[in-house]
Amino acid sequence: PVASVGAPQVAATGALLPQRLVAAHPGGRYVAVGRGPVQLWELPSGARAGADTATRVRDLGSASTAVFSPDGRWVAGWSRFVETGGEHTLSLQVHDAVLGIPAGQLPLVSNQVAIAWAPDAPRLALLDLSEHVQLYDVPSRRVVRRRLVVGPTQAGGDGLPAIAWSPDGTRLLALRPGDDAVTVLDASTLLPVRRLTGLRRPRALAVTGDGRALAVSDSGRLVLHDLRTWAR
Repeated sequence: PVASVGAPQVAATGALLPQRLVAAHPGGRYVAVGRGPVQLWELPSGARAGADTATRVRDLGSASTAVFSPDGRWVAGWSRFVETGGEHTLSLQVHDAVLGIPAGQLPLVSNQVAIAWAPDAPRLALLDLSEHVQLYDVPSRRVVRRRLVVGPTQAGGDGLPAIAWSPDGTRLLALRPGDDAVTVLDASTLLPVRRLTGLRRPRALAVTGDGRALAVSDSGRLVLHDLRTWAR
């Protein structure tokens, strides 16, 4: 199906937002709310802060996280399904945010998975607790590259995996649980090109909005690396 004849539903969203997953569309027009299913809501035009109504546009399927692509066309997240025998199946789910239809699926080995969209292509980078990085191409619905991230880790290291793209799409920045460094990977081969060391139990990373620096949350401090020179 490519269209719906159902009338839009208007409801107060105040009870939904504090308790459920929320992801913002890059254009600011929509938010993805909930888990089972993820619901796409259109914000009121010219809404002021504190507005309590929105239009429910469509459901995008069950997921435990939601990440919009930079152009707003796709929504990705991981899902957990219970099979008839009681086993749990984990998978990456990609939906077309415009049509509301499934656009891709990939089995996962862990529910602790970091997901990041490429800045200039419908492609996802994934890093999970198996310490494998995967590149998933949405149009072809297949993994185009997969590689183990090798490097020293601390015994019993905790935390969650994290991954991000450089603004030009040529590098991936990967953080593995128990690793005291960020591994910089070539985005086309997934081979390591350098390690950003000198960190103490880093927990999260993100590229700044101006694309100039990598910010790493590290034991109560924020460490910035210049993405051109890699200097701190």
